[in-house]
Amino acid sequence: MVLEKGESQRFSMVILLGEDLNDLLLNAITSVRILEADYQFAQPPDKPIVTAVPGDGKVTLFWDAKSEESIDPLTGEKDFEGYKIYRSRDFNFSDVYTITDANGNPFLGQALFDVNTGLPAQFDLDNEYSGLSAVEYAGRGIKYDLGDNTGLVHEYVDSTVQNGVQYYYAVVAYDRGTEDLPPTETQSVIQQDPTTGELIYDVNTLSVIPGPFSIGIDSAQAGIGGKPTVISGNATGDIRLQIIDDLAVDDKTYKVSFDSSNTYNILDSTGVTYDFKSKGKVLVALRHKNIVEESIVVKTMDNTVVPKSDYVVNSLRGQIAGVTDESLPIGETFNISYRYYPVYMSTLVNQEDGNEVFDGVRVFVQEDELEINEEQSRFITNNAISVIDETVFPPVLGGTKIKLRADWELRWNGSDTLVGGAWANPDTLQTLLGDVIAPFSIWYIEEKAPDYYFEEEASFVLYEPNPETQNNGQWDWGEGIIFQPQGANDPTVSYQLTLNLDTTVTNKVLPQAGDIFRLVTNKPFEKGDAYVFETQKAEFKTSNVNKSLDNIYVVPNPYVAYSSSENPGRTQIKRGERELQFRNLPPVCTIRIYTLTGELVDTIHKDDNGSIAYWNLLSTEGMRISYGVYIYHVDVPGVGDKIGRFGVIK
Repeated sequence: MVLEKGESQRFSMVILLGEDLNDLLLNAITSVRILEADYQFAQPPDKPIVTAVPGDGKVTLFWDAKSEESIDPLTGEKDFEGYKIYRSRDFNFSDVYTITDANGNPFLGQALFDVNTGLPAQFDLDNEYSGLSAVEYAGRGIKYDLGDNTGLVHEYVDSTVQNGVQYYYAVVAYDRGTEDLPPTETQSVIQQDPTTGELIYDVNTLSVIPGPFSIGIDSAQAGIGGKPTVISGNATGDIRLQIIDDLAVDDKTYKVSFDSSNTYNILDSTGVTYDFKSKGKVLVALRHKNIVEESIVVKTMDNTVVPKSDYVVNSLRGQIAGVTDESLPIGETFNISYRYYPVYMSTLVNQEDGNEVFDGVRVFVQEDELEINEEQSRFITNNAISVIDETVFPPVLGGTKIKLRADWELRWNGSDTLVGGAWANPDTLQTLLGDVIAPFSIWYIEEKAPDYYFEEEASFVLYEPNPETQNNGQWDWGEGIIFQPQGANDPTVSYQLTLNLDTTVTNKVLPQAGDIFRLVTNKPFEKGDAYVFETQKAEFKTSNVNKSLDNIYVVPNPYVAYSSSENPGRTQIKRGERELQFRNLPPVCTIRIYTLTGELVDTIHKDDNGSIAYWNLLSTEGMRISYGVYIYHVDVPGVGDKIGRFGVIK
C-alpha cells in the first residue's frame, strides 16, 4: 500500500492468543467475523456495580440493577437474562473457568457453589428461557447455561468462607442470546499494575477478607426494631429496614412517602455536604442523583453563598455547571449541600431486593391486598366469648360489590333476651331498607395514624336467610351484616359478617355490655402515606473492650511453614507472602513483637474497623525471622493491654 503525502488510511489489527493452535484458529475466525460485521456484534449487558461487606464467617455481596435495563446495540432489545457470581483465591479467576469446550480448552465460568444450600450462585429471570441456550458457540461444541428460572436477586451471602482469607469476587451479568448468536456475559477482570503490583478492580470485581468487627463496636441501628414510624396513613403493609453494611451507616433521618399505592420515594432528609471542583460551563457529576433542587446550596471556600442564577442543575442526573465560565470558574473548589432521594419512584412492593442500598441500608416493602384480616377480626375485649364469626366477599345480596378500606366495630349492650326472643338492651339501627333493633351498635371507623381518627354509625344491609325470623324487625344470630359505603343510597355493598353461637361449647360465654367485636381489613398503601426513620452509625465504646482483651489470639499458632490464609503466589513457582494474623482486636491498637530475650522485632499500628491485623513475619529491617517463640504485646489506648506468645516453626 502506497499513501500520498497527507493521505490517511484506517486499518484494523488484532492480537491473537489461544490455549493451543485450534483455540488460536477459532479466536481468529471470531475476529474475522467481527470485522466483516463492521464491529456490529452482540454485546453483554452493562456491568453491575458490586459492593462487598465482610462479616464473621461470611461475605455479603450486593449490587445495583442497571444491568437489567441494558439494550443490546445489535438487536435493540432488552435481552438481560441473569447474574452469576464467581469466587477465587486468584485475582485472574483462573480456577473459575472449569467448563471446557469440545477441544478441551477452558471456555466458560462455573458459578460459586454453595455447599450449604446445594445450589450455584446463579440467578435468572423467571421466564421462557432456561437450561442450555438454543445456540452453541461456533466451533466449540458447547452451550451456555441460562439458569433454572430462580428469579433475580441483588444480594448474596457467601457463608462458605474462612475468616482472615482473601477472596476475589466477580458478579457478571449475561443475556439470553439470539436465534443466531449464543449468550454473552460481562467480563470479570482484575488488572495488576506492572510497576507497583497494585491490583486495579472493575466495577463488578473486588476482593474481601471476611472477619468480625473490631471488639467494642456496637452495631448500627435503623428505625425502631428495623421498622419506620408512621407519620400519616393507615396502610397495613410492611416496611422493613435491613442494615447490610454497618460501617456505612451514618446518623441521619429519612422519609418514605407514597405517590400512589405502589410507587414511593425515600428522601434523605438530613442531606449531604461535600466539595466539588468546577469545570465551568461543563457539567460536573455530583455524588447523587434525584436531588431536591430547591434544597441545593453552593458556597465558595470562604463560605459565600453562590446565587442560584450562577449555575444550572440537572437534578435527576445529579449534575451541575456554571451559567458562564466566570460564575463557577474552572478549577475552583466549591462546597455543595442538598437533600436527595436515594430511592426514587420505586415500584417494588413485594419484598424484592432491587431497591438501591444507601448509606448501608436497604429498604424492603411488602404491599397488603385490600381484604378482611381474618386473624385480627375478633372480639378485642374478651377472646373467650363463644361466638363464631364468618366473613365473606362478595356478599349474597346487593348490586355493585366493592372492597372497602376501613374497619368496623360492633359495640355490644349485652346479649340477654326477653320472653319471646326480643333483645333486652337493644339499639335501633338504620339500614337502607328500614330500621332494625340489635344488641349492639355498628360503627364505621377510619383511622389514619397518628393524628387522624374518624367514626360514625355504619351503613349496612341485613341478610335474613332464616324464614322463621325474616322481617321480624331485629338482628338474630346467624343473620348477615352486609356493610356498605358510608351514606350509600343504592345497593352497593361490601363485606358480609355473620355471627353464630358456638354450639360445641357447653358453658357459653356471651357478649356483655362493653364488649367489642372489631372487623379489620388489610389496607394497601395509598397516596399520602408517609413514614420516617432514623439511623445510628456503629459506635466504638471502650467499656465494651475491657472484658474482651483476653480473647485476642494469634492464627496460626504455632506457624508451621505456611498459613492457610496466605495468598497464592503470582506465579506457579513462587509462593505468596508469608502471613500471621492477630485476631479479636479493637479498632485502634499497637502490637509489638519481641524475642524471648526482649529484643523488639517489629511494630504494627492498627487503625481500622476490622478485628484482624496482619504480619508478614519480617523484622523492622525487612529480614526474615528465625524459628522460635515470640512474645507479643497489644496496647489499646485508654483501655489496657494484652501479652501473649506464639511459635514459629520453619
